[in-house]
Amino acid sequence: MSPSDYKARMKIDWCPGCGNFGIINAIKKALVELGYGPDQAVVVS
Repeated sequence: MSPSDYKARMKIDWCPGCGNFGIINAIKKALVELGYGPDQAVVVS
């Protein structure tokens, strides 16, 4: 499993310079390391 397996089904509508992209990428990496599948996590902002 890799972080790309967690690609959002919906378009992410954040500003290009927003720090949220770094946060979501860190969350994806953590989910991979913890062994959680895309069907076991929800991220809402």
